[in-house]
Amino acid sequence: MFYMNRKIKQFYYSLIAFVLIISGFAVFIYRLAGDPLPEDRRFLTQSIKHTTMGSIYDTKGTLIGCGEDIDREKWNPDYALALGNLMGPSVLLSHINSIYSRVYFGDILYGQKADHLTAYDLLDVSGKRTGGNVTLTVDADLQNFIYSLLATSYTDASAAVLNYKTGEILSLVSIPSYDPSDESSLHLEVMENGQTVIADARAVNKAINELNMPGSAVKPLIYTAALEYDPSLLYERYTCTGSHTNAVGITVSCPGHNAHGTLKDMSSALAVSCNGYAEHIYEKVTETAEGRAILSRVLHDFGFDRSYHYPGLRFADGIFSGLNSSPEMKTYSVIGGGQCRVTTFGLATAYSAIANHGHMMEPHLLKSCQTDARSENIETEIRESRQICSEETAGTVLAMMKAVTSFGTGKTMALDSLAVASKTGTAVHDNSELETLWAAAILDEAEFPYVVALMIDETDPAVQNSSNTAGVAVRDILEYLVSH
Repeated sequence: MFYMNRKIKQFYYSLIAFVLIISGFAVFIYRLAGDPLPEDRRFLTQSIKHTTMGSIYDTKGTLIGCGEDIDREKWNPDYALALGNLMGPSVLLSHINSIYSRVYFGDILYGQKADHLTAYDLLDVSGKRTGGNVTLTVDADLQNFIYSLLATSYTDASAAVLNYKTGEILSLVSIPSYDPSDESSLHLEVMENGQTVIADARAVNKAINELNMPGSAVKPLIYTAALEYDPSLLYERYTCTGSHTNAVGITVSCPGHNAHGTLKDMSSALAVSCNGYAEHIYEKVTETAEGRAILSRVLHDFGFDRSYHYPGLRFADGIFSGLNSSPEMKTYSVIGGGQCRVTTFGLATAYSAIANHGHMMEPHLLKSCQTDARSENIETEIRESRQICSEETAGTVLAMMKAVTSFGTGKTMALDSLAVASKTGTAVHDNSELETLWAAAILDEAEFPYVVALMIDETDPAVQNSSNTAGVAVRDILEYLVSH
């Protein structure tokens, strides 16, 4: 009798296992046959069909946006425009475009983290539910201040502010922007494959997604690599005649062909932003295989010619010389021209490593989250991304950038009684007289561990330059940071 009961039990267990296997196989076939969506975010799209979006807060706890009902979300009118192209269009409208915060953290905001069975539609759920809450590292008041500062004077600009000790992103401003409460104003375009996409510059956050020539703002990064290769290059002398011709016959000029005369060291050359000196140092570094390897490694670690992605954050990769670059393009890349490109955020992260003794902290937008209203608040872990250079090299470059503020092109970024390291940059548009202006600054203060990078595009060199335009705006941002 006992033997028969055991046989019956085994039969039932086998039957249950068989049913589970068949059910799992059926779900797999259903998923496989379903229409794919970009980024393979099918589950998120299904989830929001029955989920009200949770709430988004800034670093101080200010409500930025929240769901009112399924397919209806509201945004704080005091911050909506300044944060519009960082929050991004709705998940469905953006076709799960991964460049927006609403999608970066969609699995939390639309409830996927809270209940996998419900979120993945393995059960037929018809009831309403609310997603989780997200707190960003962004300071909404700072974002508003920078947006207002730039939008009143410029039509094409971006700015990034980071805490270089923690990697927290305090601001990512992009001009122009749009109000996410008015998504119907966005221009949409139907592609040949029938897919509708957003074709509106206002929806793009340029700070993380637009690459521009950095001009001389790239020089501190070149000099970091040079000093990692040979610290004695700090004392390299050079006589600037207004132009420099390298070994392959390519000539690079200083702005206006102005001759800087004899430059006693790297610091004095950086202060006046001498192009000839930068090319001379580049030649000294790249004349050996070791120098070329160190230059490549350091630039890669800074974020050029290599992809780096972080949780909840995706951005355009920086380019120094690109693949199969010609000698001419490599020459111009040394002074931030040629094929050299970087985002405003990318420059800010590179400078943050110099500010933080050569260590780049992992940049992040997410401060904390709750997967649902009843769950515990989960804080984002602060961690290092990578070490780019030695502490000694970083300290030397930081000191040189302080000299730029004291008596060089960064004087407009100086603050009374505070240590500011800075650099400006100017890049001339291809086939145009318009310029891209850059200014970036590091506050070397324990109480204010911030780096600010700013880009203003399509400027007229007859009335604007990097010092009196971008530099002045950066100083205003620095003053705000130390007073709030």
